[in-house]
Amino acid sequence: MPSLSKFLFGPPAVITTTLMPEQCSARCAERTLQGFFALAFSAFSGKPVMGEVGAYNLRWRKNSLLRDYFYQTELRAAFRSIPDGKGTRIECELGGGIFFWLGAILMPLVMLILFGSVLVSKLISHPIADAPVILTSQLIPLLFIAGILGFAVIFTRRDRVFLLDLLHQTVGGQMHDVTEDTASRTLVVR
Repeated sequence: MPSLSKFLFGPPAVITTTLMPEQCSARCAERTLQGFFALAFSAFSGKPVMGEVGAYNLRWRKNSLLRDYFYQTELRAAFRSIPDGKGTRIECELGGGIFFWLGAILMPLVMLILFGSVLVSKLISHPIADAPVILTSQLIPLLFIAGILGFAVIFTRRDRVFLLDLLHQTVGGQMHDVTEDTASRTLVVR
């Protein structure tokens, strides 16, 4: 059964490269706006992403002031050495931070439940002749909430392509398709 996170952000990805993990980390750090004041100076940095880069992992978000922070997709990647020193396997997972889940998913769902319960209670307590007026007045907020969720899906899918392509260009290497074997709950790399 696919999860909401996989529906919004897509399956995980794997990139293999001949660079060592330390080299991958250094190249990624060059393209990343890091630190406490990253949000304040993001418009002037000229760097495509902001986040954190460690020795063996990274977290990236697209550097954009024109976009709502709630809809930002976050790329989390781990640099793993390939045995025999042949390079690095980068395991990538995309998702939303806590603000994404609170702002783009949880809040509209709570509002949907509230407006839906108000709609049902009004339809039960009023005569059937008032139903078109009640439905019209209550459907507008419900459609607005559905629109917010729709924009969340559109924005997250666009960021997935950007973030994975940028990582692929930064470290070179080869991108692999990843599928999940549902019987064993493991990822299969092709």
